[in-house]
Amino acid sequence: MIPVITALEPQYCHYTNGPLEGINRKIKQIQRTAYGYRNFKHLKVRIYLQTYLGKDTRSSVKTA
Repeated sequence: MIPVITALEPQYCHYTNGPLEGINRKIKQIQRTAYGYRNFKHLKVRIYLQTYLGKDTRSSVKTA
């Protein structure tokens, strides 16, 4: 119960797991479209290319 109350304090309210959930959703979408790849290495390379090299992931993060 104490960690929940601590997480609701104003100093911790600006933390969110939104960017991580976005990456997870993108990986799942790549897995659906890449169904049938011959080996797992090709899937890993595709995820890396589209997630990290495709665009600047920090551009969507708001700065104060």
